[in-house]
Amino acid sequence: MKRTRGSNRAVRFRGEIDVALDTDGYVEWDDANDYVEKLSAVLEKINDAGNLSPSFALDAALYFVQEVPSVFNNVHDECELEMFCTDLAESAVTLAKKVGGETIRETAECLIKAYLADATDTCRFDAVLDVLAKGWRLKNDKRVVAEVAAAHAEAAEAREAAALRALAEKLWRPRR
Repeated sequence: MKRTRGSNRAVRFRGEIDVALDTDGYVEWDDANDYVEKLSAVLEKINDAGNLSPSFALDAALYFVQEVPSVFNNVHDECELEMFCTDLAESAVTLAKKVGGETIRETAECLIKAYLADATDTCRFDAVLDVLAKGWRLKNDKRVVAEVAAAHAEAAEAREAAALRALAEKLWRPRR
């Protein structure tokens, strides 16, 4: 499968993401909704691009997942960024299902790393495990995500490790 990470379109999308993420200092609570709407507009473009080029769109979505935590402590919001992060995770899973193959593992890795990195801070990626639990229909995809969750549980703090083990168990229960 040809990946599009280096294409001009990918570079332009990363630029749009970077511009949207720019907080220009600090976003006060009364501007948080407008700020998140700006992020959501870029996510909508990514989802639209996924109809024609899901691999390209997935690359952009995963870049967004990796970059959005850089603004968490610069935005005074109630739950707008958390809802956006849930939408972003759902988009990444949807796009990964369209692309298939190794992107399932890459997406699970990226989302679980985002969840773990934020688990004791702002908790804006808290819904990631639910998104991963509900996002897969194919047995092999569930197995891959369960493997990623179980592997990360080994090094996680107790609360997060328990949640990751529960996800792995939910997705992959070997039949006896």
